[in-house]
Amino acid sequence: MAQSTEQDDYSRYDAQIAFPTSPTAASLGEYGKYPVNLQNGLIDISIPLYTIKTQELTLPISLSYHASGIKVDEEASWVGLGWALNAGGVITKSTKGAPDESGYGFNLYYNDVPDASDIDLTTESDFEFVRNCFKGTFDREPDIYNYNFGGYSGQFVLGNDGEYHTMGLDNLKIQSSGLFAITVTAPDGRMYRFGMGTDGREAYEQTVIQPPNLSYTGLNQSVTAWYLTEIISSDRSDTIYFRYNSHLASSYNLGSQYQSYITEVDGVNPPPIGTQEYGWNATVASIGNSRQLSEIDFSNGKVLFNAIDDRQDSPITRLVNFQVFNKSSEDNAFHELKTINFLNDAYFDRSWHWHVVETYSSTGVEEKSLKLTGVDIVSPTQSQKSYRFEYNSTNLPARKTTAQDYWGYYNGVLTNDNLIPEVTLAHTSTTIGTANREPDAASMQACILKSITYPTGGRTEFTYEPNYYVSQSTYDGGQTKVISIVKNVMAVGHVSDPSLNIETKLVDEISFTPPLDGMTTLTYEFTTTYGVQYDNYPRLTLVDSVSDEVLFSELQHITDQPLNGTVQIYLRAGRTYHLRAETCDCTSPNSIIGAAYVSGTISYDDNIIVTDPQEWIPEMAGGLRIKKIENFDANSTVPSATKSYVYGDIQVSGNIGIGYLVSPNIDTHTKNLYLNHNESSLNNPSGSNDYTAILFYVNSNSYIDWGYNGNSPVEYGKVTEYSGTPFDNVGKTEYYFTRTEEIVGFFGNQYFPYDYLLYPKYKSGRLSEERKYRNDDDSYVLQQKNLYRYETKKGISVKAFKVLQKVYFSSASWDGASVTWPERYIPENYVLQLGNYKLKSTTTETYDESGAEPVVTTKYMKYDPVYFQLTSDSTVNSNGDIISGKYWYPYQDGELTGLTSAAVTALDQMVMNHQISDIVDQKDYKHGQLDTWLRKNYEMQTDGTVLLNNVEKSYLGNSLESQLAIDQYDDRKNVVQFTDQKRGITTSILYGYNQTLPVLYAKNLDYSTFSTALNSVLNSLGYNSIDALLQAVGKLYTSNEKLALKNFISALLNSSTIAGNDILVSFYTYEPLVGITSMTDPNGQTTYYNYDSFGRLESTRDSKGNIVQHYKYHYAQQ
Repeated sequence: MAQSTEQDDYSRYDAQIAFPTSPTAASLGEYGKYPVNLQNGLIDISIPLYTIKTQELTLPISLSYHASGIKVDEEASWVGLGWALNAGGVITKSTKGAPDESGYGFNLYYNDVPDASDIDLTTESDFEFVRNCFKGTFDREPDIYNYNFGGYSGQFVLGNDGEYHTMGLDNLKIQSSGLFAITVTAPDGRMYRFGMGTDGREAYEQTVIQPPNLSYTGLNQSVTAWYLTEIISSDRSDTIYFRYNSHLASSYNLGSQYQSYITEVDGVNPPPIGTQEYGWNATVASIGNSRQLSEIDFSNGKVLFNAIDDRQDSPITRLVNFQVFNKSSEDNAFHELKTINFLNDAYFDRSWHWHVVETYSSTGVEEKSLKLTGVDIVSPTQSQKSYRFEYNSTNLPARKTTAQDYWGYYNGVLTNDNLIPEVTLAHTSTTIGTANREPDAASMQACILKSITYPTGGRTEFTYEPNYYVSQSTYDGGQTKVISIVKNVMAVGHVSDPSLNIETKLVDEISFTPPLDGMTTLTYEFTTTYGVQYDNYPRLTLVDSVSDEVLFSELQHITDQPLNGTVQIYLRAGRTYHLRAETCDCTSPNSIIGAAYVSGTISYDDNIIVTDPQEWIPEMAGGLRIKKIENFDANSTVPSATKSYVYGDIQVSGNIGIGYLVSPNIDTHTKNLYLNHNESSLNNPSGSNDYTAILFYVNSNSYIDWGYNGNSPVEYGKVTEYSGTPFDNVGKTEYYFTRTEEIVGFFGNQYFPYDYLLYPKYKSGRLSEERKYRNDDDSYVLQQKNLYRYETKKGISVKAFKVLQKVYFSSASWDGASVTWPERYIPENYVLQLGNYKLKSTTTETYDESGAEPVVTTKYMKYDPVYFQLTSDSTVNSNGDIISGKYWYPYQDGELTGLTSAAVTALDQMVMNHQISDIVDQKDYKHGQLDTWLRKNYEMQTDGTVLLNNVEKSYLGNSLESQLAIDQYDDRKNVVQFTDQKRGITTSILYGYNQTLPVLYAKNLDYSTFSTALNSVLNSLGYNSIDALLQAVGKLYTSNEKLALKNFISALLNSSTIAGNDILVSFYTYEPLVGITSMTDPNGQTTYYNYDSFGRLESTRDSKGNIVQHYKYHYAQQ
């Protein structure tokens, strides 16, 4: 059969009516090519395992590995530690305040969010409202929903208008049906159902929590996860179903450990300043219906996920394998196509080390983590493709232990008693907390993936390094460096040896003003006074001139022996101190100068600003960035390809690249305590038996949910990628990024004490410039520069109300509602700003071989204000030539002229169906003149779906003319007849394999006549349906199968309807879920396609059985 020509390429209008083409050789995927999120240095390690393809839907199944490092408390998935199986999707919820669905929650009061400025805490009604908000009875904060499915990921919230909106306004339509079902419609009209299937099957998780404070009065049970149950095509003709098993699960979440220190007190019988208190906030969560994927069903097959309950590190099951089955079109039986086995019956050893976090009771499962050592893809004939994984050999400590850095990664410090970092109180030498939470470069790489070996024997090795940063103030003006300032005094008595040229100086005094608070060291020395004892000297004193406080005073009364020593003294910044030495006018035979003397030396810190970046000392942050990726051929020790990465726009001390910290590491705050001994005095905080205190708190956790930045606490403004190493390469590419513009912080309370950061997607950093260089004898020559400019689209503001506690009470039992002390609570508003960003322009500068004479091309884009979809673009080159386009969507039908009423109705229905991303009208211009105009007209069906009806086109400004008409669809929404109206050719299509694949095309014949002729031929050959014939044809491996195909083709072409007429019939057979197995052209010539046991094209044979092409698969390097 002849291949499709340009005129026959109807797929430009509708993919359904494209003629099948011969299969191309399957690609092994060029193992070793892994994309890197350059701004935060995270490599995307993903292994495709299988892709479900139906007539309208595609679902890839893959393994992915997050290479930022393994946290101490991280639990292994059902595949293995660090790995995730991607197959379907989920929506999860982070509760803010109280669950939205609670009795007085945000679901009911989304449009009743008060202004904090209007709250009057001296009125009982406002005080009662605020108190209930703080306790969790009332809720005026939207919960944050996180979604990940179908290539979409992000967050959404319930707005003040009662509608759900994504944070990035990415045109997802979100609807809930009660508490247990959520439907998301993508902009192409595809529907994703979560939580509850159309058949009523449940796929949600309900969590019950035990909060850290039993006085919490809010809802403690909530739906926290909704799993994907169906993907439904936009025309509602095709569905993929997901099924799950349920099991019990529980978790212990240490929200924070804290240490408090009383810094100020007032009132009756207060505790002493310096009183410390240690505590923690933790929750225990129980999930009675935790879900695990068990089956995916689709029109022509299914996937079964097989798990067993034998894990030593968790009560949940481990996934042993999944099996792919295709479905017979004749008897609906399932036949195994392949099995993907997970080699995960091994464990990382995580023996207990030192201290366990407070309140946690070990069950022993914390000492191991499930380890994935490889993946085997096995065919029904037991042929096998294998992946193998190798990991860093450093052991992790057990989960729930204290050897963690600020971000939760292992830091090798096994002596921490708790997780509270050491912090020095301002203006004092007092420290709170004892834990060393500093990151460690070697320890944070514990158990990280080091290499992948592929089925071909080749492998990829990964080299990592820690993230580094300096503060913004260092970037702006230089790094502050601490230096030591030394001051000394020396009082000298009678000098008996004139040759020493030392004058007698009985008193020596200096004044100094240290610029910094801190501890200082005073060193002193007294010589003997040769038997003479004085009442007031020799003496050394240090006095605070502001308070006249004597900080140090030493008088030497022992005349026959010297005295020396050191003492630690705390000095306050900005105060003037006097250091004074006094001695007697006497000799000292034991002195090196023969005279009595007193000396004192004091040293204190001062700051200098270092502006040379090479002298800056970087800070290390938790988590890893990729440093190098090396690919090796089988059995080779020399890399065949290398990619290396250097971070930061400047290099600091040690040639370390640095970025910006986006996740703070230490959280400190203050609270006021009001202690009441007399219940009735709570309305009057000046009661005689009361005291107040100010407490300084240090928390073990800074911000919990910092994972929204891709689990990286640092981002980089510049990253250089070398094709090779930085010292041996063929070229490099420099990437420049904008900074994250805004981070939204949320704050917990004493009941749910979980602070976290949210990174709005549209405020995140993005690529701004790209420069590509060729290495020419160690000199880099610029080859291309790309510039990217963006515009921010602010859309919706969601107002929220939260109550923080400024003063908390400690009393025997009373917590009455009539308390009206306004300082007790702090009501606050915050606003979630939802928006999007779009590419505004791209400029490409292409240079000649010498790096000069750039050719510049700029493309400009504009977007509509409602859905932020592209409405026009124009490209301008160096000569001033302009090529542009304009685009219209279903919701813009009011801007289109010449539409029929049926077409307008269809477009309006598309908007109702949220099928808004289809371009229905497009005009292309050259030099400002209309070149081509394309319009798609749709028709609404009785079931409310919308299908393509016809396509119109014009050239050079002429009127639109009909190009293509879709004449008929079958009950599965398959196109069964269309007409090329320019050439007057009608084509009919017949489907097989349960109406999922096109098997017969007939040109110049209508569908009704064609289907009648086909049924007559099938009956004459003894087949009751096209699928019965296809069952007999099989995979065309045997002579009987080929004979069945040959007899059918002969009978069809010689039938009275077709023979002798100008009718061209083409016939196709398939191995469902694998590929096309034969193509028969209108002349009756058949080409056969054979596949290996893994579904890859192995050979092509002509109608006589001769091999035309044979394919062998080898490892392909990048």
